[in-house]
Formats: sequence, C-alpha cells, structure tokens
Amino acid sequence: MISFMNFMNKRPIEDGEEGQEPKAQVPTRFMSWQDAIFLLVIAALVVGGYYYFQFTKQKGTKQFAECQKLYEANDLLASEACYEKTWELSYVTDSMELERQKHLGLIGDKRTIQMDIFQQVESSLLEGDTSKAFEEMSKMTEPLLLLEQEQIQLWKEWSQKRAIKAAISAAIPTSVVDSTQKP
Repeated sequence: MISFMNFMNKRPIEDGEEGQEPKAQVPTRFMSWQDAIFLLVIAALVVGGYYYFQFTKQKGTKQFAECQKLYEANDLLASEACYEKTWELSYVTDSMELERQKHLGLIGDKRTIQMDIFQQVESSLLEGDTSKAFEEMSKMTEPLLLLEQEQIQLWKEWSQKRAIKAAISAAIPTSVVDSTQKP
C-alpha cells in the first residue's frame, strides 16, 4: 500500500499487542519516491483526460458546424457525407444528435421524392408521352440527390432534350403554330 498511509510506522498489530515494550518510533518520510511517481501518474491521467475531452469536444463541435454550413448552403450531398462522418465522433451532445437526425431525415425525404419523380418521368418517356414527362421534370428541384450514376446521366440527357424542346418552342413564332393547327 502507499507508504504515507502508514505514517510513523504504526500498524494496528503493534498497537494492540500487550506485554511487549513499545518500540522506539523512528520518524519516517511522509512519502517515498514510488508514492510520488504514483501520484504524478494519477495527476497526469486526470489532466490528460481533461485535455482529451476538450479536444474531442472541440473536434465534434467543429465538425457539426461545418455540416450545418454545408446544409445551409444547400450542398445536400456534401452535407449528407459530412453528417455520416459524425457517427465516428466520440463527443456528440443530444442537440447535435437531433440536428444530425433532422438533416439526414430531410435529405432522405428529398431523395425519396426525387426518386419518385425520376420513376414517373422514366415511365412517361417509355410510354412516349414527352409532354407529361417534361411536366413532371419541372417538379424536380436542385440539387440532384439521385444515387446511381446511370440515373444522373439519364436525367442530364432528359434535361437536354427538355431544353431543346423549350428552345424550339420559343423560336417558333406563335402565328406559325396557329396556322399549323388550323386544317
């Protein structure tokens, strides 16, 4: 045990013995060098633990602030990736957790809506109804949250076709359109 707990060499056994002459008490040191090292190690662990906690707290707060900034800038894909990285953090408060769940949920909801629109546009184009498909495309909001690269490429092709159709419609004078509709 630690030597300063046994100060002045008193032990319970020596105090309770009868019939023996009390030994001369030799003053001892309050603490040995082993005890000093032990206490220094304990103090270093406490101080190191405090600084590690402060470091992880600062790192978590900084990461969540960066994710929030990306979300507010409407960079939803980068924000989602940022929030996914926060699962590895060792310091997350309840408010940070609620923020992460809220934003990841909103991004997931927007992705689901965009996937529904994508499927409606795709089915309209497969049926040959381009006007309905282009009408559905107008419901899509940026940024694109489609996951597969094929879907993104298809959407870009459809957007180009839509832009070409809009440009042609804008270039044709209304009188020509009216005369072509009359039999």
